[in-house]
Amino acid sequence: MAVTAANLIRTAMQDLGVLGAGEAADGSHMQDGLRRLNLLIGAWGLDPLTAVRTQGEMFDVVPGKSMYSIGPGLDFNTQSPVGQQSIAGAARVQRAGQQDSLETPVGLMTYDQWIGIQVKNLQSPLFTHVLFVPGSQSNAPVPNPPEALTVGASVIILWPVPTEANLKVMLYSEKVIPQFADLTASYPMTDSYAAAVQYNLTMAMAPMFQVEPPPFVVMMAAKTLASMKRNNYQFTDVALDPMFTFGGGAGYDIYSGGTTRHG
Repeated sequence: MAVTAANLIRTAMQDLGVLGAGEAADGSHMQDGLRRLNLLIGAWGLDPLTAVRTQGEMFDVVPGKSMYSIGPGLDFNTQSPVGQQSIAGAARVQRAGQQDSLETPVGLMTYDQWIGIQVKNLQSPLFTHVLFVPGSQSNAPVPNPPEALTVGASVIILWPVPTEANLKVMLYSEKVIPQFADLTASYPMTDSYAAAVQYNLTMAMAPMFQVEPPPFVVMMAAKTLASMKRNNYQFTDVALDPMFTFGGGAGYDIYSGGTTRHG
């Protein structure tokens, strides 16, 4: 189904008993409702279980460039991941779009690993690791060095600095419900997600009018949000420390239920 912020806000006001059927809502109330709706969706973006899906997106890599801003209208033009945990995986893509295209998984680097790298400008034909540095703004300039990133756009760092042409990076990241640009923009949303948004928006708008939400709304807000999180849970492979699996060539064996050594 397609929903608009205006419809969600009017329904919330009706459920709170502050707007009658067929009545027009005050413009200031609609704008306040839009702000609370986007705050609600923004807060859900902090919870990985409210991410609606994990999506793979491919971006161009410029030879000799290691740092790329990520966000709407930036180097990597997409929804910026909320945090490092929002990136499920990354890969290096060679000969993209061709029949012999090769996608090779690369490591997701932690801050500790990045700090421990002594030659951060090391160059190589291919990159082997990706680091995501969250920023506080989605469209601000990127500061340099990235370690000082406290205000600015989020960035993706490729290491070593790739020099080969025709490379791309594939990012598999969690996508959350987008915030509403205005009151009338129509967004496609499943019935289950729309219900979770509707009931929880009613809860969020209750303080606006200093009223108590009906018990049914309280129950449905908790129930639909819990159901959404439960359905969004994604199974992942078991991660094991190489120290306990006999070196870097070992891992979990799905057939035996134990560990195995490769090579």
